[in-house]
Amino acid sequence: MRNRVHNSIPLLNGKRFEGFLKYILRIFIAFTAGALVFGFFAGIFLSIKYASLEGFGTGLSAGFTWALLVFAVLLPLDVFEKIKCYRKYGFIDFRVRQERTLWIHAEYDSIFDTLQNEFRTWKKIQLKKKDIKLGIIEIETGRSWRSFGEKVGVTLLKSQDGKVHVTVSSKPKIFTTVIDFSKNFTNVQRIILGMKKGRRLDTPGALVPKLVDR
Repeated sequence: MRNRVHNSIPLLNGKRFEGFLKYILRIFIAFTAGALVFGFFAGIFLSIKYASLEGFGTGLSAGFTWALLVFAVLLPLDVFEKIKCYRKYGFIDFRVRQERTLWIHAEYDSIFDTLQNEFRTWKKIQLKKKDIKLGIIEIETGRSWRSFGEKVGVTLLKSQDGKVHVTVSSKPKIFTTVIDFSKNFTNVQRIILGMKKGRRLDTPGALVPKLVDR
């Protein structure tokens, strides 16, 4: 018999914007680093070309202009995707690497099968590892305009009270990724919502304050 899913799950510590300050810091560091690196190589090129160290000044200026143009395009798109996620789920996590933990009142094998069925609905994925005894499913997603791909994993662990401890995670394939347009956040929420039907979820913190259909 299926267990009913809660329609509402409380927020973790009442936070609706997880990781916002670190997001701002991450953008600032990436902007500065990108400008300096581009400016440094541009400065070397111009200094050699004009046989003058004044080329470094011009190169650094070009570097900051380049970084400003790049972030002027990417940042609004990233913010737009986060607004969409916030309106859908009622909260948003600004972190690139995502992880959520929950406990499920259901049979271990049934949860594992549910997760497999959920991943079968995903397009352009590659199964990297699957082991029901270890309680592990790992996949990699394909490239899209939002990402070069992500590493998505789910681990299951039986607890003594009969619940199953489930950890869902998603992170970029490229570890230097700064902006992911909420792709990893969406991956995690998609898996959680995929287990909505016929599953009762209990959380130590926030997963989704409102469970909605995809």
